[in-house]
Amino acid sequence: MCFQCSLKDRGNTSVFFTHRLTYSRSTRGRYTSDFQKVELEQNFKYGFIDETGQIVVNPIFEGAHDFSEGLAAVCVGTGCYGKLGDSSKEEKWGYIDRNGKLVITPQFESAGEFKEGFASVSIGGKYGYIDKSGKFAINPQFYLAWPFDGGFANVSIKEGDNFKYGWIDRSGKYVWQPSD
Repeated sequence: MCFQCSLKDRGNTSVFFTHRLTYSRSTRGRYTSDFQKVELEQNFKYGFIDETGQIVVNPIFEGAHDFSEGLAAVCVGTGCYGKLGDSSKEEKWGYIDRNGKLVITPQFESAGEFKEGFASVSIGGKYGYIDKSGKFAINPQFYLAWPFDGGFANVSIKEGDNFKYGWIDRSGKYVWQPSD
């Protein structure tokens, strides 16, 4: 759902936003955070507002995901979300805390939400999982990687033109070997 609204930033300056309410698939339509992502209509930068509509993280990012487990993935550079005219794909994803402070330096080609203490990220064209300090808990080795749920995560590998899917545990060991 989208709507137009006028909000005041920390300096009490009015700015106009297109507020895109986003829902997490894992919560079936309920908000996952009391901070909501907003996009500044004039320059398409992302920030966050609280439940009262006050800006809590200024809209300075090229892309952003919702907060999850206290952190939100944010994108700097060009090419975030494949915006038109951005053919260079120079984006880098990192993470901010609820104060808007970068706590994991933007360095990833893509970044997912934290679930069960891990987030899937890609670097060098492969996906792995980092912990909240930004260190790899499971090294990049997968073609795709989905969030952990109940201690397990679905991952895929590519062999030639074929994709195989399996399940790993929190140590990165397969509990279900990749298969077609």
